[in-house]
Amino acid sequence: MKRFILVIILLILPATAAIAAHWHQLPVSFNYEFTSLYFVDENRGYLVSREGLVVSLDLSGATPQIETASFPSNLYDICFLPDGKNGFAVGDDGLILQSVDAGRNWTASNRHPDMRLTAISFIDSLHGFIAGSNYSKTSIDVGFILSTSDGGKTWDSLNVAGRKIRHIDISPEQLITVTGLRTVYLSDNMGKEWDTAEVASGKIPMAAVIRGNYGILVGGSGLLALSSDRGKSWEITNVLVDTATYFDILMLDSKRAYIVGTYGDILYTEDSGRNWTPEASTVGFDLNAIQKVGRRIYACGKRGTIIYTDLEE
Repeated sequence: MKRFILVIILLILPATAAIAAHWHQLPVSFNYEFTSLYFVDENRGYLVSREGLVVSLDLSGATPQIETASFPSNLYDICFLPDGKNGFAVGDDGLILQSVDAGRNWTASNRHPDMRLTAISFIDSLHGFIAGSNYSKTSIDVGFILSTSDGGKTWDSLNVAGRKIRHIDISPEQLITVTGLRTVYLSDNMGKEWDTAEVASGKIPMAAVIRGNYGILVGGSGLLALSSDRGKSWEITNVLVDTATYFDILMLDSKRAYIVGTYGDILYTEDSGRNWTPEASTVGFDLNAIQKVGRRIYACGKRGTIIYTDLEE
C-alpha cells in the first residue's frame, strides 16, 4: 500500500508544481480603481486607474517607492515596449499617453473626444494595436482597432468593424486576439488580415486569450467559452457561477490559466478551462487585471488593490 501511494504522489507533483500557493497584498495604500497593470520585471511596475492616475512602483527596496501622474480622463490599459523605457497608456476621450523615460514623465495626445480606448499591446518595438469604441450619442459602441508600425508615433484605423471592442492579447506565436461583443477577431500576420469567430451568447465578453490551440473567453454573468481550434470556434460552457463577472485571463500555457473577477475571485485551471479551482485572493474587491512576470504573478483592481503570488519551482 505504501508503494502505491508513493507512485501516485510522483505522478501528481509534476502537474501541480507551478501552482501559486499564497496571495499577498502589497504594502501600499491607494483608494483608486486600478484597471490595468504592467510589470517590466518582478520589482518595477506600472498601473493605471479609472480616476486617470498612472502609478509607477519600485519594489526593489525595503519600502515601495511610488510616483504618480494624474490626467483628466479614465485610463484603462498600459504597456511597455521590450526596452522597458517606452510605455503607453490609453483611456477615454481618445487619450494616448506615452513615456520615453521608464514612466518618469508622460505626454498626452487626444485623438478624438468620442473615443474610448480600452486596450493596447505591442508585438515588438514597432508594431502595436489599440482597441476601442466610439461612444458618441449618434454611434454608440461602434468598435475599432488602431495599429502602428513606427513604435506609436502614428496610429491608423484598420478595416475591422464591431461593437464593444475592448481587449487585446498577443500570443508568443504572435497570434493577435481581440475581443468584441459576441465576436473574436484573429490575425496571425501583424493585423494585415483578420478572421472572425462568433460567440453565441447574450452575455458580454470581457477577454479572450489563446495559447497553442486552446483558448479561453470570459465575461459577464459567468460567461465562459472555450476553443480547441486556435479560436476558430468557441463552445459556451456553464461551469462558472452566473452571478460573477470575470475581467481578465492569464494563460501560462495551453493548459494552465488564471481568471480574475468580481469580489476578488481568482480561479485556476489545469485542463484548458474545463475545470476550475478557486484560490484565496485575500481581498473582497473586484480584480480587473492579472499579469505574470518572471516567477511572479500580479493582479489589481478596486480600492487600490494590488496582490501578488510567486509560482513554486
